[in-house]
Amino acid sequence: MRVIRNTGGGRVDGNANAFDLGELAFGAVSASGTIFLQYDGTDNDGTNLNFLLGGGAGVNLLSSVGIQYLISSVVDTGGTMTVRLYTDATNFIEGVDVIPALTGVGLRQLSFNGFTETGNFDLAQVRAITVTIVGNTNLDLTIDYIETYTPEPLTFMLTGAGLVLFGLSRRRKQA
Repeated sequence: MRVIRNTGGGRVDGNANAFDLGELAFGAVSASGTIFLQYDGTDNDGTNLNFLLGGGAGVNLLSSVGIQYLISSVVDTGGTMTVRLYTDATNFIEGVDVIPALTGVGLRQLSFNGFTETGNFDLAQVRAITVTIVGNTNLDLTIDYIETYTPEPLTFMLTGAGLVLFGLSRRRKQA
């Protein structure tokens, strides 16, 4: 993880804890800042982006529909969170979410459908993931987890039932 102070003379702090709730904490006092997290299959190298997830073969996320994260506390002015998934250096998708000020506590979801694609990204071969949080002045944020999500089986059942009913209604109109 890298932490950068963007503006102001105050302090910007970032903390990542993979073993407990409150996994990611961001704090800025009289300053705005940016923290960069990367998951790329190698440890202790926060500068170079290596494409080694899944032993270099990548991780298959075809069954996932997006990224979700749980904000357990947010104070003050909000910010943005950008998630980028890479097949390699030139092929990736990127999604941006606005972290609401003061009332942003709760589950947030970013659908891959809303992500912007660069190059020929392959969701079956995700070799690196980066998360960038840009906090406005005096943002205090705690994120309990960041993960991929898949639709619940009930969603598939309801969608299927709706399509069957739609088909029956069209058939009845034609008769």
